[in-house]
Amino acid sequence: MAILFNEIVSSPVFRFLVGKSQKEMTLHTALVVKQSSVLEKLVGNSMVETQTKTVVWDDLDEATFGLFAQFAYTGDYTPPAFTMEVSRIPSASGLADIVDGVHVKKKTSADIDSLPRDSEESLWGFGGGRSKKGKKGVYQVEEEPTESVQVPVEEPKAVQVPEFDQRGVLKAARKVAPRTRFQDLTFPFPFTYTQHTKICKPRGNQSAEEDYTPVFLGHVRLYVFAHRYDIKPLKALVLTKLHDTLCKFSLYEARFGDILELVRYTYENTESLKLRDPLRELVTHYVAYEAKKVAASEEGLELVGENGPFARDLLSMVL
Repeated sequence: MAILFNEIVSSPVFRFLVGKSQKEMTLHTALVVKQSSVLEKLVGNSMVETQTKTVVWDDLDEATFGLFAQFAYTGDYTPPAFTMEVSRIPSASGLADIVDGVHVKKKTSADIDSLPRDSEESLWGFGGGRSKKGKKGVYQVEEEPTESVQVPVEEPKAVQVPEFDQRGVLKAARKVAPRTRFQDLTFPFPFTYTQHTKICKPRGNQSAEEDYTPVFLGHVRLYVFAHRYDIKPLKALVLTKLHDTLCKFSLYEARFGDILELVRYTYENTESLKLRDPLRELVTHYVAYEAKKVAASEEGLELVGENGPFARDLLSMVL
């Protein structure tokens, strides 16, 4: 049963001490309980956490908590910003400066004012973080809003009946191209899930200078959190957004590292999940789709060599 908004805002707040600094953040208890049975037990039993209305999440970063809070209140979330690698920006007309030996167009005050602020707090009041690799500027991923929609429950797929030839020998199944398999992936919600806000369509990268590592890691960190607390709608939403982003992602040679970080984080943080975890399948399907480009990269070959489970999953898809 849907919970009324006035029931949410009139419920007591529950405190979360987030990150190594244990920054205090709060959510309405009625909203936390609504997310999953695991969180309901966390805030509704007789444990110390319930008595003090406080829980310590020191292994969760503030940015991921912010995305969870945004989802809890709105049913959607905006991924972290991508960064621009200044050293890769080509020469531009107009006022220019030299950065690492490369001409970079200077920003006017109007240009700067039009960009999202690179501060410690985002719209939701939670730290967004900043990459330490090289000189980069932070840009918000522009998502395309659409009208509110209702995500229907996926109909059960028809069982494929085996085909036999005239001799009664089973016909070999037609092999589906990796690109088609990847693009056809779907992640149905566990029930009819109504979005109360406009759904944001993920944006693909526009140039080789756009580093999407923060975007990818923002998605997968939220997925790992959602799995831990069994928030099924959030897991489905993360997978859907990440899949849409990868479908629009151009794998420039300079962006191999973005995908490798995505794969590394996924396999390093899903060890305790079930064997056929949807997140592992998603990223492995993508690498299989771009296998030729990855195989031509020394970093790609190194990743396959250092990660046995990933290599096993990848081989099962490409062979």
